[in-house]
Amino acid sequence: PGGNGGGRVDIQAQALIVDGLISADGAPGTGYQSGSGSGGAIHIDASSLSGTGTIRANGGAREVGGGGGRIAVYYNSLGMPIGQIAAHGGAGSSAQGQAGTVHLEQK
Repeated sequence: PGGNGGGRVDIQAQALIVDGLISADGAPGTGYQSGSGSGGAIHIDASSLSGTGTIRANGGAREVGGGGGRIAVYYNSLGMPIGQIAAHGGAGSSAQGQAGTVHLEQK
């Protein structure tokens, strides 16, 4: 069987401090030549976004990597390094998953 997709995360907040992990990662496939799940969707609408954590919607990694998901962040103030927000394709031993998209927009 193939891996499950990453699902959906929707956060609306005045101030969001991410010092841990917000994840909608896909799961790895478990069978011979099975595809891994794609990353899911993360939507964040916050006046202020900060922290030292990570926001990710990566594809699962196994024999066939899953595609990266979609992250959309709408903010007034961004105090978090952009490199901590990612939607990478999953690594695969026979096929690599394609990258997803990250959309950052100041309100």
